[in-house]
Amino acid sequence: GLSERVRLLVWPRRSFARSARYVGWRIVRLKGDPHALALGVAIGFFVATLPIFGMQMLSAAVIAWALRVSIAAALLATCLANPIVTPLLWVAAYAAGQFALGAADPLSASEIASQFGDIGTWFRTYGASQASRMVWPLLKPLVIGSALIGAVLAALGYWLTFHLATSYRHGRSTSPLTTTAIAGLP
Repeated sequence: GLSERVRLLVWPRRSFARSARYVGWRIVRLKGDPHALALGVAIGFFVATLPIFGMQMLSAAVIAWALRVSIAAALLATCLANPIVTPLLWVAAYAAGQFALGAADPLSASEIASQFGDIGTWFRTYGASQASRMVWPLLKPLVIGSALIGAVLAALGYWLTFHLATSYRHGRSTSPLTTTAIAGLP
């Protein structure tokens, strides 16, 4: 029924680990050069962490197309930005941004949520230019932290995808990482 379909959009039937493994193997099995696949994944992971509110897939596809790497891998990697993971990523990104900027008095999670909830009111009350100046102190740590976390995830995603795709292409399972991952296949 409808309620079951809605539940499956948010919570997978079996487990998150199995779903992540499925998406990972879909990427590794894509046709193409391992470097192009790995760079596509790196782009997807980086863009997935950015606070661009629903534009991740389009942005990842455009960047992957411009760099002539795997668009499919970039799109699949943006699955990192889902309704469960995204709030956690943004909280971590905001904290990382505050740390990177050396914030003397960082805001708590409830204060951040309250201020982000007030953004619409600020635009209606003060106008776009004044509200933009009020929003920037909230967005600056979020953008910087997102870029930092995105860079780390992109590097890890590139390395892992390149390694797994190369091993898969050569039919070797010499790495314990590859052996473990292949053993989990259905």
